Amino acid sequence: MPLSEEYKVVMSIGMRCFTEIFLKSMGLKKISSPFDGMYSSNIYQIIDIFENGIKHENLTFSENILDSSIVKLNKEHGCRTMRDTEIDADRLVQSYHRAFLPHHNLNDQKCRSHFERCFHRLENIKEYKVNTLFCLFVHPGYGNNDVNVTLDECTILAEHVTKLFNGKLLVCVFKKSNTPDNWKIIHEDGTLVYTTINSNSHVFNEVKTTLNEIFLYMKIDHNKLLTYDDITNLSKTVDVDIK
Repeated sequence: MPLSEEYKVVMSIGMRCFTEIFLKSMGLKKISSPFDGMYSSNIYQIIDIFENGIKHENLTFSENILDSSIVKLNKEHGCRTMRDTEIDADRLVQSYHRAFLPHHNLNDQKCRSHFERCFHRLENIKEYKVNTLFCLFVHPGYGNNDVNVTLDECTILAEHVTKLFNGKLLVCVFKKSNTPDNWKIIHEDGTLVYTTINSNSHVFNEVKTTLNEIFLYMKIDHNKLLTYDDITNLSKTVDVDIK
């Protein structure tokens, strides 16, 4: 791999928190991403966040929903952030469980400030063309909600990401099959590596060996990855808010 292709950042872009958890477990997560705990039901929601960020006025906060079922869920699992377009008044519990930020309440200023810092770092990565490996791990059928993402869809996502950033998209689809391979590259080009992993598991220790093989193939050097402070201090002039 030429020097110019050495990855400086490995970043989760969803589709659930498993990607962030796996990267952290491998010691590859050096900074927080806006996508870390985000649930995306399709690649177009990811593209929208990349291009438009998060618009505060388009959000609904579960702590403001007075339905008794939601009040109970908030106590059991915490307050969530949902897009207005995802709220179904007749299916509030389902809307709660499909919240796009299931682990974050952006109605809380501390949480909101955290996301503003995440977007600030994302802007620095874009502004200074930091070579980044964007990771999308997909578990089709998880919770009877998640769907697979096709190669064509991931090609579209890769085109958008690489148009905005310097880097590449790695997609890992976790799906058990009868093939003998632990993992397989389905497609690889200058913007995208699309792989399948022969497992349905979302438990890190059960897929650890396979993931380590994949990231060895991607030639990730832990010692070359930039830290939180490295990214934050690239510039003090970029100012990004969740409007």
